[in-house]
Amino acid sequence: MITFLNFKNKTLQSALLTIVFYLVYYLLSLLGEYFNKTGPCTPGLGILLLIFLPILTLILLIVNLIKYYSRNEKHLKYSILIHGLVFLSLLCVYIYISKAKI
Repeated sequence: MITFLNFKNKTLQSALLTIVFYLVYYLLSLLGEYFNKTGPCTPGLGILLLIFLPILTLILLIVNLIKYYSRNEKHLKYSILIHGLVFLSLLCVYIYISKAKI
């Protein structure tokens, strides 16, 4: 496991690992946008990463829900909550963007 996330409390470790994942993913999308900029008709690497984020979040949410209920891993409850909140917030942002008049 990652050494700086080596806690005795598995719930805290799971939640912090989820938060670190989203921070690293966001930083990678910023870095991708810096190196491969978005053009008028072509999305850059950062935008592509942000487009695939809801799909990845939903997959991680489903995997954690399966682990939570089938394997009885109760330490994943905050990780599931974080994935759900991120998915709902991304869904709200995409709905807002799709209804914006450009």
